[in-house]
Amino acid sequence: MPGEVVQLNTKIKNLGIDCYIRTKITFTINNTEYDEFNYINGNYKTWNKKDNYYYLNSVLKQKENIDLFDTIQVPNEIINELDGDIIIVHILVEAIQAKNFEGNWNETVIKKVVDRSYSIDSEGKSEIIYENNADKYIDIGDGFFDNLGGLLPGDKITDQIIINNNSSNKIKYYLSIDTRYLTNEEIELLEKVNITIKSNKEELINGKLTNINNLLLGIFKSGSKETIKFTISLPSDLDNEYSKIATKIIWVFSVEEEYSSINPKTWDLRFDWSITLFMLSAIGLLIVMILEKKEKDNIEKNKVEKRRKYEKK
Repeated sequence: MPGEVVQLNTKIKNLGIDCYIRTKITFTINNTEYDEFNYINGNYKTWNKKDNYYYLNSVLKQKENIDLFDTIQVPNEIINELDGDIIIVHILVEAIQAKNFEGNWNETVIKKVVDRSYSIDSEGKSEIIYENNADKYIDIGDGFFDNLGGLLPGDKITDQIIINNNSSNKIKYYLSIDTRYLTNEEIELLEKVNITIKSNKEELINGKLTNINNLLLGIFKSGSKETIKFTISLPSDLDNEYSKIATKIIWVFSVEEEYSSINPKTWDLRFDWSITLFMLSAIGLLIVMILEKKEKDNIEKNKVEKRRKYEKK
């Protein structure tokens, strides 16, 4: 009936992470909008009214709920022609995660409504592939970037790997990101992720995660060891059109050994030594030949002397 007060307890419950919220109430009958101030009695002590929105003055924690209004009064001026028509109270609630957001909605534009529930506790996937026995030289913890599922706009997370060259040769270490098995949407989200990789000496890369292809992490001598630091971040202005997309990072670590080559100087020494041996052998042969010639000369000389003795007799 016109002027009748109807009990209607309305609560907003946070099913996601800690967030700031604002709400807009629309009260219509046959597409005629009424001023909800006059007809909806709310619990607005913790809310701040600005323009067409109510803004919650504090952060709504995960799994907490907040009262919005509790009664509705049917407008007194409803005419008989609206008898039996439906009164629609439309409650629009918009939320932005509290982390990395200061609560200033002035330049905030909600681009897309998330109209289904999904788990906000799902862990992000980070798959690691080793090529050319890279696992023998790269130590990566079991939890390497396994918290990607909780990454929010403006977030920055770090992790590290340890390179340990325990071989007898120099080794080159490479990193690639494999996107072959991802959908276009997953790749599009991955392209928003920024990565910085630093060694003890220098910054190896600071740019898009998807731009990593055979990135040289370093060339390490035998017995050397170093920690490489990784930092992944999302831009703070990333909007919610990516909120339903789940992607994963496939890290591909590979190594390439540099086998020790023969030193040219050492090769020359070996060559010289072989020549020396040959020359010594030649000299030996010459000595033998000279000795043989001397023996022949001695034999001929003895024959001549014997002949002379015989002739004298």
